[in-house]
Amino acid sequence: GATPEEWNEAAKATHETQAMVQCPGCSRRFKDDETMRKHQRLCVSNEGSGGRQLCPEMEAAAEVKRKEFEAKLAAEGGGVGACTGKPKGPPTVVCYICGREYGQS
Repeated sequence: GATPEEWNEAAKATHETQAMVQCPGCSRRFKDDETMRKHQRLCVSNEGSGGRQLCPEMEAAAEVKRKEFEAKLAAEGGGVGACTGKPKGPPTVVCYICGREYGQS
């Protein structure tokens, strides 16, 4: 006989293939058509749409912030692959749009 874990895996696989709706763009599965349609509006794999789009003004502002950030990194000597050898605290991620640092978990 099969173990409970094997039964659970088989049941999960059956449920995902028979009861759930698959996104044609990224192959993720959703509980119903409505949830999948909501996902499709933002799916980065949608053919032809290029995924989520910013308005031209926001795209221009994001590009300016990106360039400012890259210039700041270059001025500090912290380009790609730069390592000072000493940790600066907990890991963070810098938003390329606003330049703020956010904690990373």
